[in-house]
Amino acid sequence: MNLGVIIKNNNLKITQSIYSTLASTIRSLINCGVKSGSIANFEAIQSINMICLFLIAGSVFYALQWGVFNYYPLMVLSLMFSINYSFCFVWMRIGKPNYAAYHCLISAIVHFSVYSIVIFNRDAGYQWFLIAIIPASFLMIPSASRWHHVAFSLVAMLVIIVSETGIYGAPIYTFPAELRTLSILIEGLFLVIGLNLTMQICNHSIDKYQSKLVALGQKDELTDIANRRFFMSSIKQLAQKEQSNYFILTLDLDHFKKLNDQYGHAVGDQALINVANTINTIIPNGSLLARLGGEEFAILLYSDTRDHAIAISNNIRVAIAEHSITTSKGEKVNCTTSIGISPLTLDFSASMQLSDKALYQAKEKGRNCVVFLNNIPVQAENNEYKN
Repeated sequence: MNLGVIIKNNNLKITQSIYSTLASTIRSLINCGVKSGSIANFEAIQSINMICLFLIAGSVFYALQWGVFNYYPLMVLSLMFSINYSFCFVWMRIGKPNYAAYHCLISAIVHFSVYSIVIFNRDAGYQWFLIAIIPASFLMIPSASRWHHVAFSLVAMLVIIVSETGIYGAPIYTFPAELRTLSILIEGLFLVIGLNLTMQICNHSIDKYQSKLVALGQKDELTDIANRRFFMSSIKQLAQKEQSNYFILTLDLDHFKKLNDQYGHAVGDQALINVANTINTIIPNGSLLARLGGEEFAILLYSDTRDHAIAISNNIRVAIAEHSITTSKGEKVNCTTSIGISPLTLDFSASMQLSDKALYQAKEKGRNCVVFLNNIPVQAENNEYKN
């Protein structure tokens, strides 16, 4: 193989390795302080870490700039600020994200205040970085009192006013005129990146919370299956599409109140969870299981024929009856269920009522059975299957 090709391939591998290591390090720093399996304050912790990384990178960049132009005291000062920001990750490591957030925000205010008032004047333009403090405080400490956010905003605005009016007095350095244009470009770039980063984090958090709200609006909290609202919406949509291969099953656990009274609500809750899990292992793809409330469940069952729907219903009934729950005292508890079935028609509300009627008939016939009713009003067809 050509020596040039070998060198090129080796350089490519080295570059990829460096990129991979750098990306891994950045991901590790962004997730610093995030506990495995926990979603508590996940967005706030990542926001703190990302903003700290941005400030460290900016401080190092300015340190290099001052070094190039022989402003060595300012280079040292910028490096000191970058080290100071890195202490935020120490707070994260010991599980103090709020300390890290306040450390970062206060350090940033001091950093830009010193540069825009004491070291330079308004010509340096550092004061405009303080605008980003306002949204950053909401991202980094979302659970803090609103007065904390107001305080950070007021301090940032006060520093900008002092810098712009020049009422503090003569600065230590006069900002080099030859760097003014370059400084404006660099600061504008950093400000745009910083504000865009802040808004990206905001949008990501909003999208995530919206997804959570949608999920909460569609799922039952205890059993982690669909709730009544989502179920009714689903059967309405299917009915409008004139789907003929669906049946509505309404299930109710027999004597559930007695079980709750005798063994306690913890056993009752476990029974509901077990029932949901058992049903999910039986119903075919394309079906939907929901908890309507209490001990009542409903299934939007995909099935080719009525007989198949009845057979599945009986499989569910038998599986629930055979599944036992062990109490804290070691007692075995079994549940039974009554099931009503009706075909899904264009009038989904009437189909649901018919399924409820079939369920009541199953209760009247001794429970632990399946009753099918079709949508013929005069001659309601009744098929029951009992032990």
